[in-house]
Amino acid sequence: MMAIMKPIVKTKHRGTKEYEKAYDKLKETARAGPGSTITYVEVAEVMGINPKNPHIGGIIGTIVGAMSEDEDNLGKPLLSAIVVNKSGDLAGKPGPGFYELAELLGRLKPGTTDEEKSDFWKEELKRIYATYKE
Repeated sequence: MMAIMKPIVKTKHRGTKEYEKAYDKLKETARAGPGSTITYVEVAEVMGINPKNPHIGGIIGTIVGAMSEDEDNLGKPLLSAIVVNKSGDLAGKPGPGFYELAELLGRLKPGTTDEEKSDFWKEELKRIYATYKE
């Protein structure tokens, strides 16, 4: 008998029409191939969430984290790797929650250096593009 996994990432959006729409958008972005990313703001817009909300990074980070957890449970790469910040110090890169989730899922060792995290992210992107290649 297979054990039922309780989700690590809890979000009220999991399973909603908006969630599925955003999930499809992430997969579409992944199918576009290497270099294709989507911002947290763009994911918010797809879901109909106000992108001007000051907590948008955390809200969308939790939602795409749930998507990554679902993908990980299927043996696939962490899809949220293609979701990046639009501006600031982390422009073009995922937020810290991406790495925190990778640690919780056992995909990244705790205490890794910034360089190791960056290498992990780049490898995860390669895995995503290979997985969703049309």
